[in-house]
Amino acid sequence: MKIIIFLLFFIVTSANANLWGLTFGNHPSANNNKEKSSFRLDYEYVDDLKKYYKLHKIPLSWGDAAMTCMAEGGNLYVPNSFEELTTLQGKDLLGSWIGVHDKYAEGVFYTIKGQKLSDSYFNWAKNEPNDLTKDEDCVALKNDKTYQDLGCLNKLKFTCEFNNPIIYDQNCDTYDNQYTLEPFLEKCYKLHNTPMTWHQAVRICQAENANLAFINDEREANHLKSKFIQFGLPYGNISMHIGLSDLIIQGIPMNLQGVKVSETKYNRWSSYQLENFQRCGSVTQDILFDKIDCNKRLIFMCEKSSKQNTKYPTYTFTNSTEGETKLETTTDLYSSSVVYDD
Repeated sequence: MKIIIFLLFFIVTSANANLWGLTFGNHPSANNNKEKSSFRLDYEYVDDLKKYYKLHKIPLSWGDAAMTCMAEGGNLYVPNSFEELTTLQGKDLLGSWIGVHDKYAEGVFYTIKGQKLSDSYFNWAKNEPNDLTKDEDCVALKNDKTYQDLGCLNKLKFTCEFNNPIIYDQNCDTYDNQYTLEPFLEKCYKLHNTPMTWHQAVRICQAENANLAFINDEREANHLKSKFIQFGLPYGNISMHIGLSDLIIQGIPMNLQGVKVSETKYNRWSSYQLENFQRCGSVTQDILFDKIDCNKRLIFMCEKSSKQNTKYPTYTFTNSTEGETKLETTTDLYSSSVVYDD
C-alpha cells in the first residue's frame, strides 16, 4: 500500500512540475528551504532556458504589451535562437508580439533591450519587413516562427520573460527584491512608478500575490506620506492609485475586500461625490482619497502581508460590546492554489 501511495504521489507531482511539457524546478538561488517554482505565481520557470515566462492572452498594442512586461519586472519576449523557439513550441508564442521594433529609424530594427537586431537572432518572413501600411514599426512572430512588421496599435497576445538573478526574501515571501518590509505595519510594499490604469494596477498587484495598497488607519496614512517623500516624487499634482472604488455599488466607495470606506478608520476625502465616469479611487500627496476615471494612468503601490505564507489579510472593522472599534483580520483571500489569469 505504501508503494502504491508513493507512486501516485510521484505521478501527480511530476505532472504538475511539467505543466508546460518542459523541465521546471525551483530557481537554483532559492534558499531558506522554501519550496518555490517561480518568483511570481503567474510566471513559470523553464529550467532548459534558465528563464521565467508568462503568456498574456488578452491582446494589447505593442506599446502596452512592452509596458506591462516592464511593470512586472521583465521584458517583452525576444527570441534568441530558432532552437529556443523550438524549446518553447506549444506555448502559444506564435501570432504574438515580440520585443523588436524600428521606432528609432525606419528599417533599422532594435530589440527592446537596445541591441541591434542585425547583431542578434532574426528570421524574417518572405518579403518582410515591408512597412506595408507605412506605420509598421513593431514586430510579431508568425505561425511559422518567422518575423513580420505590423502597425504598433494592432492588438496581439504577448509573452513576458524574466531572467534576472533571484533571491528569496523570507520576510516578504517573494523573489521580488523591490518589495520592502515595514515591520511596524507587518506589511511589505512595492512602488510601481510606471503609470497604469486602475484596472491594470489591480491586475499587476494580484499577479504579485499582493493587493493594490489601501489606507486602513492613521499609521498607514503616515507611512504612505513618507513614501511620497522617500521616492522623491515632486510635490504638486501627483496622485497614486489606491485600492478603493464604487464599482460594486455605485456611490458607495469600498476597498477591494468589500468593506465600506466609511466603516474603516481612515475616511478622508478631497471630494466625496463619485461621478458616473469617476468610479475608482486615488490618494493625493496630502493623503486624501480622491475620485478618478478608472482609465486614468497613475503610479501605484502594491502591498502584501509580511507573514510567512502567501495569504493576504482582509481588514474589517466591527464594534465591540464596549462600543470600541476593533480590527479583525482574515487570511483567506489568497492561497497557494490560486492561478492568476491575465
